[in-house]
Amino acid sequence: MVTETPNLLRVWWYNLNAYQKRELSIHLGHLPSIMNLEVWHEFIEVVTRFWDDERMVFRFGDVEMTPTVEEIRDCLDNVGMCQKRKNIQIITFCYRIS
Repeated sequence: MVTETPNLLRVWWYNLNAYQKRELSIHLGHLPSIMNLEVWHEFIEVVTRFWDDERMVFRFGDVEMTPTVEEIRDCLDNVGMCQKRKNIQIITFCYRIS
């Protein structure tokens, strides 16, 4: 699992000029902004224990939980906003499983 951006990719991105970044953003959208996200290794380690590969959901006892298509779309469209909402989502997620 990749948990941080390779330095070569960071150097490549930061050496692009504004025009090149704009042109790439047409095709990549907000994808380059995930280079700045901080990965919570412990959180990933914990939640992967609850992942059900067969049903493609998180399973907590008899409760199944999975992100909706809208939540996934919102995260893909607004990667920068996902970073800002991260703390709220984590707190909400932890509240739901407790």
